[in-house]
Amino acid sequence: MTIRKLALVAIPAVLAAVGTLSTRVVAQVAGPVVVTKDGPVRGLFANGVNAYLGIPYAAPPVGDLRWRPPAPPAPHGLIDATQFANTCPQVTELGSFAGPSSTNEDCLYLNVFTTGTGGRPKPVLVWIHGGGNFDGETNDYDGSKLATGGPLGTPIVVITVNYRMGLFGFLSESDLNAEGHPFANYGILDQQAALRWVRANVAAFGGDPNNVTLGGQSAGAIDTAANVMSPAAAGLFQRAIFQSSPIPNQYFLTEAAAVTLGNNFAAAAGCSDAACLRALSTARILQLQGTPNANGPFVAASAAIVDGTIVPVLPETAWVTGAYQHMPMLGGRLRTTGAAISGWALPSISPVRHRLR
Repeated sequence: MTIRKLALVAIPAVLAAVGTLSTRVVAQVAGPVVVTKDGPVRGLFANGVNAYLGIPYAAPPVGDLRWRPPAPPAPHGLIDATQFANTCPQVTELGSFAGPSSTNEDCLYLNVFTTGTGGRPKPVLVWIHGGGNFDGETNDYDGSKLATGGPLGTPIVVITVNYRMGLFGFLSESDLNAEGHPFANYGILDQQAALRWVRANVAAFGGDPNNVTLGGQSAGAIDTAANVMSPAAAGLFQRAIFQSSPIPNQYFLTEAAAVTLGNNFAAAAGCSDAACLRALSTARILQLQGTPNANGPFVAASAAIVDGTIVPVLPETAWVTGAYQHMPMLGGRLRTTGAAISGWALPSISPVRHRLR
C-alpha cells in the first residue's frame, strides 16, 4: 500500500496502512535511548524503525486516582521500552478490536514508532484504537511500516495510546461528579494527557509537535470527534481523521442519560458515596460492566458523554454552529464497521447532511 505525505494530509493511504498493521514487533537489536521530560527510554530496532513500547504518559489511575483526570507520570530512570504495557481493564471480548480480558488499571501507556531524528522534523500520527470504548488495546497495532512512509511516502512518527474504557473511562455518577474535577469522559481526558505528552516529547523522537494528526477507527473516530469539539484539546493537534464518519449524535450520551446509567451502576454496586466506589475491586466493576459476550445495562457502547465541559455539545450541534476546533479533517467509512462484532447491534444512523461551519 502506498503511503503519501501525511504532512499534506493525504490520509487514505495512512488509513490503509494502519488497517494492515501486524500485531507483533520483533526485536533485532537494542534501539537508541531517548530522553523524555520524565526520563530516558530504550526501545528496540527492527526493519529500519525504532519502536518504544509501554511509555507511561500518566500516573496509574488506581486507588484515589480512579475516576479522576489523569495525573502526570512520576519521573523515572531508564525504562526498557521493548514490550507493550498492560491492557486497560475490559471483559467483553467482541470483534476484531477485543483484547484479552484484563483487570489491571495501571494501563496509561503509549507506544512510539519512528525512523529516528535525522532530517526535518516528521509529521506525527496519534492513533486511537477502536473497540466500542469498552475493549481494545494498542498491542494490535505495529506502526513500524507506517512510520517508514512506504516506497513513495514520507516517514512519520506513529503513536498509539491506551486509555480507560467502559465503566473506568466513561462514567457519570452524582457523587463523583460533585467532587469538583472534570468528570464522565475519563477516557477522553486520558487521550488529551497523551496529546500533551506528545507535544512535550515528540521532538526527541524526530517528530514535529506542531504537525500532529489525531485519528482513530470505530470508537477511535468517535473519540477523535470528542477531542475536536473539546476546548481542553485546543492546540494539541492540527488535523483529524474520522474512520468511520460522519459522527452523528447517536454515538454520544447526554449528561442526563449518562448520570442515570452511572447512578444505577453505583446502586447495583451497593455504593452511596465516591469512597465506596473507589474501594470496589476491579473485578467487581468488570462484573457489573458485562460478560465476555455482552455489555451490561450500565454501559453504552461507543458513547462519549456530553458533560458540558470536556464535550460541551452534541456533535451535530457543533458541526452546524462552528463550535469545534477548525482544522483539516478527513472522514471515511470502513465498509465492514460493526460486522465483525457478532451480536453487537450498531445504532441506526440517519444521514448527516449538515454543512460544517
